[in-house]
Amino acid sequence: METFEIAPATSDDDRAVRVLLPDFVKRRIPPVRFVARDDASRVIGAAALFPCPLGNPVGFKMMLRVARPFRGRGIGRALVAEASAESKRRRVAALYAHKAVSPFGDELSAWVALGFDQRKTENVYESEPSRLLEIVDPLYEKMVRLKWIPENAEIVPLRDAPHEDVARMHVRLLGGSMNHILPRIMGFADVSYDPVLSRVLLLDGEVQGFVLARLPEPDCSSVEALVVDPSLRLGWAHVLLKRETALHSVASKRKGIRFTAYDQHRDTRKMASETGARLVASNVLPYMMLDAGNLSN
Repeated sequence: METFEIAPATSDDDRAVRVLLPDFVKRRIPPVRFVARDDASRVIGAAALFPCPLGNPVGFKMMLRVARPFRGRGIGRALVAEASAESKRRRVAALYAHKAVSPFGDELSAWVALGFDQRKTENVYESEPSRLLEIVDPLYEKMVRLKWIPENAEIVPLRDAPHEDVARMHVRLLGGSMNHILPRIMGFADVSYDPVLSRVLLLDGEVQGFVLARLPEPDCSSVEALVVDPSLRLGWAHVLLKRETALHSVASKRKGIRFTAYDQHRDTRKMASETGARLVASNVLPYMMLDAGNLSN
């Protein structure tokens, strides 16, 4: 019976890994890589681990593929087992699929068969920027009239905000880890936040809230997170951040604003509902919980 071994990838495996995992070459941050080799030392499978920004629980995203002639022999499970062991060594609590998939397709079944038996819902909504502005402008004018917005409140682009403070608030209120979130905020990650469209609320120079957004398409903004410090009252901070996002999108002549909401992003889901946004996609992100009792080993 033909056997195989799982081992860390070396530079000699680069070409084979690129063939099996073509998205690997798009990554700015080098991933942790593993390969499966047969008796002839040929690479017949590969896996890569990347930081996952979601948090709750903190973990890695995993990219995985086995060459078609070698499927059904337990190679995928062996790669997952090695990735799980490495994730535990790095003290994370979960392992995620590298992308969200349809809740009804074969991809989900394949991940479940590999042990990814948990899932997060990923809903993507889209609204017209002008529609968002129509809703928040009257609220903003009322709050200005009633003097609810503190004089020391300031909205700045992400590029001008203290990045580490924004990342710390993300970790505290949305989850994730500094190692995963900070590169996205600073623009060093593969999928980073736009430094101008993303906005940060400051009170006396201290971070009190933010909108983190990207530009996946030239005519569409994508809001991935909106959060304010729970101590702020009267709802003015949410309105201020939403208005800034809408103003920037309208001024840039973008046709849509998309809101990506996972299970823990209650503020983002609420914003989508308030603006009458339409649901354009609903997928699930499979993941597995690692043995928390072994994380200190």
